[in-house]
Amino acid sequence: MTTSITEGFCAGLIATVPMTAAMASIRKGVAGKDAPLPMEEVGDGVAAKLEIKDKMTQDDQDTFNWISHFGFGAVTGGIYGLIAGDPTKHSVAKGIGFGMAVWATSYVGVLPALDIMREPEDEPDHKIASEVVSHVVWGAALGLLTKALKSRKPQEH
Repeated sequence: MTTSITEGFCAGLIATVPMTAAMASIRKGVAGKDAPLPMEEVGDGVAAKLEIKDKMTQDDQDTFNWISHFGFGAVTGGIYGLIAGDPTKHSVAKGIGFGMAVWATSYVGVLPALDIMREPEDEPDHKIASEVVSHVVWGAALGLLTKALKSRKPQEH
Protein backbone atom coordinates (compact mmCIF):
# COMPACT_ATOMS: atom_id res chain seq x y z
CA MET A 1 0.00 0.00 0.00
CA THR A 2 1.48 3.34 -1.04
CA THR A 3 0.27 6.91 -1.06
CA SER A 4 -0.44 8.60 -4.36
CA ILE A 5 0.60 12.06 -5.47
CA THR A 6 -3.07 13.11 -5.31
CA GLU A 7 -3.48 11.96 -1.70
CA GLY A 8 -0.23 13.67 -0.76
CA PHE A 9 -1.23 16.86 -2.58
CA CYS A 10 -4.58 17.01 -0.77
CA ALA A 11 -3.00 16.16 2.58
CA GLY A 12 -0.28 18.79 2.07
CA LEU A 13 -2.86 21.44 1.22
CA ILE A 14 -4.99 20.65 4.28
CA ALA A 15 -1.93 20.28 6.57
CA THR A 16 -0.98 23.85 5.72
CA VAL A 17 -3.96 25.09 7.79
CA PRO A 18 -2.71 23.93 11.23
CA MET A 19 0.84 24.79 10.17
CA THR A 20 -0.15 28.38 9.48
CA ALA A 21 -2.07 28.61 12.76
CA ALA A 22 0.97 27.37 14.68
CA MET A 23 3.26 29.74 12.78
CA ALA A 24 1.01 32.73 13.47
CA SER A 25 0.50 31.87 17.15
CA ILE A 26 4.19 31.50 17.86
CA ARG A 27 5.41 34.42 15.77
CA LYS A 28 2.75 36.89 16.84
CA GLY A 29 2.95 35.78 20.48
CA VAL A 30 6.71 36.21 20.69
CA ALA A 31 7.55 38.88 18.14
CA GLY A 32 4.37 40.97 18.33
CA LYS A 33 1.20 41.28 16.33
CA ASP A 34 2.83 43.24 13.51
CA ALA A 35 5.68 40.79 12.89
CA PRO A 36 5.48 39.29 9.40
CA LEU A 37 4.99 35.56 9.08
CA PRO A 38 7.66 33.55 7.26
CA MET A 39 5.16 32.90 4.45
CA GLU A 40 4.82 36.66 4.00
CA GLU A 41 8.57 37.17 3.93
CA VAL A 42 9.03 34.33 1.44
CA GLY A 43 6.17 35.52 -0.77
CA ASP A 44 7.46 39.10 -0.74
CA GLY A 45 10.97 37.88 -1.58
CA VAL A 46 9.77 35.65 -4.42
CA ALA A 47 7.65 38.45 -5.86
CA ALA A 48 10.64 40.79 -5.71
CA LYS A 49 12.87 38.21 -7.46
CA LEU A 50 10.23 37.79 -10.16
CA GLU A 51 10.13 41.59 -10.48
CA ILE A 52 6.37 41.69 -9.93
CA LYS A 53 6.24 43.03 -6.36
CA ASP A 54 6.17 46.69 -7.45
CA LYS A 55 3.29 45.94 -9.83
CA MET A 56 1.05 44.55 -7.08
CA THR A 57 -1.25 46.26 -4.64
CA GLN A 58 -1.05 45.15 -1.00
CA ASP A 59 -4.14 43.02 -1.55
CA ASP A 60 -2.47 41.40 -4.57
CA GLN A 61 0.66 40.73 -2.51
CA ASP A 62 -1.37 39.21 0.32
CA THR A 63 -3.20 36.98 -2.16
CA PHE A 64 0.08 36.00 -3.81
CA ASN A 65 1.57 35.11 -0.40
CA TRP A 66 -1.40 32.93 0.59
CA ILE A 67 -1.62 31.16 -2.77
CA SER A 68 2.11 30.48 -2.91
CA HIS A 69 2.14 29.28 0.73
CA PHE A 70 -0.74 26.84 0.32
CA GLY A 71 0.44 25.89 -3.17
CA PHE A 72 3.89 25.00 -1.85
CA GLY A 73 2.31 22.94 0.94
CA ALA A 74 0.20 21.07 -1.62
CA VAL A 75 3.06 20.46 -4.07
CA THR A 76 5.47 19.26 -1.39
CA GLY A 77 2.67 17.09 -0.01
CA GLY A 78 2.38 15.57 -3.49
CA ILE A 79 6.09 14.78 -3.41
CA TYR A 80 5.59 13.16 0.00
CA GLY A 81 2.81 11.06 -1.53
CA LEU A 82 5.27 9.73 -4.09
CA ILE A 83 8.07 8.84 -1.69
CA ALA A 84 6.42 8.04 1.67
CA GLY A 85 5.53 4.44 1.00
CA ASP A 86 2.91 2.78 3.18
CA PRO A 87 1.05 5.59 5.00
CA THR A 88 -0.18 3.23 7.72
CA LYS A 89 3.35 2.66 9.04
CA HIS A 90 4.96 5.38 11.16
CA SER A 91 2.83 8.06 9.50
CA VAL A 92 3.47 10.80 12.06
CA ALA A 93 7.21 10.14 12.32
CA LYS A 94 7.63 10.01 8.54
CA GLY A 95 5.57 13.15 8.13
CA ILE A 96 7.57 15.06 10.75
CA GLY A 97 10.83 13.92 9.16
CA PHE A 98 9.60 15.11 5.78
CA GLY A 99 8.43 18.41 7.27
CA MET A 100 11.88 19.00 8.73
CA ALA A 101 13.47 18.11 5.37
CA VAL A 102 11.22 20.69 3.68
CA TRP A 103 12.22 23.30 6.29
CA ALA A 104 15.94 22.56 5.94
CA THR A 105 15.86 22.49 2.15
CA SER A 106 13.92 25.74 2.01
CA TYR A 107 15.17 27.84 4.92
CA VAL A 108 18.75 26.58 5.16
CA GLY A 109 19.33 25.92 1.47
CA VAL A 110 17.22 27.42 -1.29
CA LEU A 111 15.87 30.65 0.24
CA PRO A 112 19.26 31.94 1.48
CA ALA A 113 20.94 30.82 -1.76
CA LEU A 114 18.41 32.86 -3.76
CA ASP A 115 18.87 35.79 -1.34
CA ILE A 116 15.20 35.67 -0.38
CA MET A 117 15.85 35.10 3.33
CA ARG A 118 18.89 35.25 5.57
CA GLU A 119 20.74 32.18 6.83
CA PRO A 120 19.03 30.74 9.95
CA GLU A 121 22.02 31.56 12.15
CA ASP A 122 21.48 35.24 11.28
CA GLU A 123 17.84 35.18 12.39
CA PRO A 124 16.39 35.61 15.91
CA ASP A 125 15.69 32.40 17.82
CA HIS A 126 11.93 33.04 17.96
CA LYS A 127 11.80 33.21 14.17
CA ILE A 128 13.62 29.90 13.75
CA ALA A 129 11.42 28.35 16.46
CA SER A 130 8.22 29.39 14.67
CA GLU A 131 9.51 28.00 11.37
CA VAL A 132 10.68 24.68 12.82
CA VAL A 133 7.63 24.07 15.03
CA SER A 134 5.24 24.96 12.21
CA HIS A 135 6.99 22.48 9.90
CA VAL A 136 6.75 19.79 12.60
CA VAL A 137 3.01 20.53 12.84
CA TRP A 138 2.69 20.42 9.03
CA GLY A 139 4.61 17.15 8.82
CA ALA A 140 2.59 15.47 11.58
CA ALA A 141 -0.67 16.59 9.96
CA LEU A 142 0.61 15.48 6.54
CA GLY A 143 1.39 12.00 7.86
CA LEU A 144 -1.95 11.64 9.61
CA LEU A 145 -3.92 12.99 6.67
CA THR A 146 -2.25 10.75 4.08
CA LYS A 147 -3.01 7.80 6.33
CA ALA A 148 -6.64 8.89 6.69
CA LEU A 149 -7.05 9.51 2.96
CA LYS A 150 -5.55 6.11 2.11
CA SER A 151 -7.84 4.32 4.57
CA ARG A 152 -10.93 5.93 2.98
CA LYS A 153 -9.97 5.03 -0.57
CA PRO A 154 -11.30 1.68 -1.88
CA GLN A 155 -8.43 -0.72 -2.41
CA GLU A 156 -7.77 -2.11 -5.88
CA HIS A 157 -7.88 -5.89 -6.16
